[in-house]
Amino acid sequence: IAIDGDLAVIGSPQHNNQGAAYVYRYMNETWTEVLKLQPSDLDTNDGFGWAVDVDATSQTVAIGALWQDKNLPDGSVLHDVGSAYAYQLDFSSSVPSYTEYKFISGVSGGDHSFGHSVSLDGNRLLIGSIGMGSNSPGLVDDIPARAYYLADFQDQIINFEMIAEHDAESQFGYHVSLSNDHVIIGAPGDDDKGAVYIYKKDPTTFLWEQEQRIVANDAQVGDFFGSYADVDDTRLIIGAPMSANNTGAAYHYEHDLTHWQFDQKFVDNNGSPGRFFSTSVGIDGDSLLIGSQNSNNTGEAFLYRYQGDDWSDPMNLIPEDVGSSMYGFSGDISGQFTIIGDLQNNNIQGNNAGAIYIFADDIIFVNGLD
Repeated sequence: IAIDGDLAVIGSPQHNNQGAAYVYRYMNETWTEVLKLQPSDLDTNDGFGWAVDVDATSQTVAIGALWQDKNLPDGSVLHDVGSAYAYQLDFSSSVPSYTEYKFISGVSGGDHSFGHSVSLDGNRLLIGSIGMGSNSPGLVDDIPARAYYLADFQDQIINFEMIAEHDAESQFGYHVSLSNDHVIIGAPGDDDKGAVYIYKKDPTTFLWEQEQRIVANDAQVGDFFGSYADVDDTRLIIGAPMSANNTGAAYHYEHDLTHWQFDQKFVDNNGSPGRFFSTSVGIDGDSLLIGSQNSNNTGEAFLYRYQGDDWSDPMNLIPEDVGSSMYGFSGDISGQFTIIGDLQNNNIQGNNAGAIYIFADDIIFVNGLD
């Protein structure tokens, strides 16, 4: 799920075994579903909606379909190559509409899980592709993990820039985030502990250069550091949900105009193995969100505010009707609004149908997804 200003998008990758995404808009002091997105070329198990992002300023949405097959001219099929879609939304009339753009890998031999992650900043688009190791059935060689940048997805000449590629075991591209001049790419399998790579484009050569590789100062094997990350201007939050025997932790960094410097480690003070603190993270200005799937058997979400020169004690955003351990598995924050996903919520749509909760000062919206 993702939220920005008055727009939110929610992915439902198992909808009708193909996937769907729902766009909500804040109007007349309530959140209303305005569009359900499903490309006409979807097939079974495409996973459309696995990754989503939204940019309110440009009124655009990006959606990954990481398991979509690629049909080749000779009639053969590359399985689970993946694709990504972008939508330019139009609210100029009483009936919302959109223009759809589709992106597929142009690499010879294909990618694997292209669209595992997506990030928008205006019309700029960042796409992660986590690859597949040669130990997978039917593979002789690795399919590398890669990340791609598109300067303007509305340009008639689509020109992807490959930022970098790593071995598939690194899971480079598992999560991506784009903000101003910085590209943030998570690689939770890197060195078996996890890392986050930060790139910036050289203004002279126009090539992407690695600015920094961030690893946790207390990293351990299996932490999955970098599986989730979010950046806002000079602040960066990185999740490591499997650290300390799946207790989880999150790491906050500040940019000092030259490098990202470690600022603070966040943990659940009531944490215990299996609570997966930081299965979702989000940051916007002085507000920080950390989700904790399977915490207290219902999942939790914690909201921190930066006050003075320190982060406040967390506010636990948990509604009374939550009964799923998957609450907090996904989440995002923008301005006054915080959105939390409950992947296995039981409601009028059915068991495990899923729901979203949007908070301001109180819960103002909750809805199951069909």
